[in-house]
Amino acid sequence: MLSLRVLSVIGVLLLCGEMDAQITVTMRPPPRPITPMNAGGLGATRTGDANAQAIADKVKGQLQRVLGKTFTTYKVNSYRVQVVAGTNYYMKVYLEDTQNQKYVAHLRIFESLDGKVRLSGGMFPTNWNDPIDFSGYTSIQN
Repeated sequence: MLSLRVLSVIGVLLLCGEMDAQITVTMRPPPRPITPMNAGGLGATRTGDANAQAIADKVKGQLQRVLGKTFTTYKVNSYRVQVVAGTNYYMKVYLEDTQNQKYVAHLRIFESLDGKVRLSGGMFPTNWNDPIDFSGYTSIQN
C-alpha cells in the first residue's frame, strides 16, 4: 500500500509537469491467514454423512466376503480423514447381520487419487466407545 507521503510527492510532480505518465494504483486484498496442517495426520472426528456412507457402501461387499456375513444394517456413525497420496477414511460403522447380531466395526478405506476405493484394514468387532485412530487395524489384502 502506498503511503500518503509517496502519493503527495507524485501529486506535486504531476502538478509541476515533471511527470506526464498516468499512474494507476491497484488495491489488493490482504493475504489469507495460513492455517497449520498436520500432513498425514488424522482430521477431526466427523459425524457420518451421505458422502461417508457412499464411500463405505463401495466396500460393503468386500467386508461381507472377508467376514463371511451378510449385513442388513450398515451405517457409518462417525469417521476421520487422513490425506496421503489419496485419502484414508477411518470409519466407525454400525452393523447388523441376518441373524440380528449387532456389531461395531472400525474400517480403514483407501480412496486413490484416481477415485478407486478399497477396504484396506479393519477392526471387528470393536466397542462403541473405542475412539477412531491409527492403531489396531488388521490389513486386508484384495
